[in-house]
Amino acid sequence: MNSEINSLSSYHDIARLGQLRMDAANNPDASVQEVARQFESIFLNLMLQGAREAMSQEGIFSSPQLKTYQQMFDQQVAMDLADSGGIGLAKIIARQLQHTEQQAPLIREEQNRG
Repeated sequence: MNSEINSLSSYHDIARLGQLRMDAANNPDASVQEVARQFESIFLNLMLQGAREAMSQEGIFSSPQLKTYQQMFDQQVAMDLADSGGIGLAKIIARQLQHTEQQAPLIREEQNRG
């Protein structure tokens, strides 16, 4: 994978998706790892949002601007957490996807026989 894209990751990096598509054509195994890491980032972001919503939002500093900033911050923290190993969810997802990918030819062969 392109290390420049990975080192400059941010939650709003649209170029990263295009690079992932190109990499998927050349090296599907590495792309599975990246997709799993991105999924973990989304999952972590949802966890952070839930935790923030559970906290009291009332007070002198509550405003729509602060809420927007906190959402951006949570998205970037989730991406950084996933980039640094996260909670292990990406490894599990990648292992499952690779296992499924390896089994696909056998499944198709069985379907063709039956």
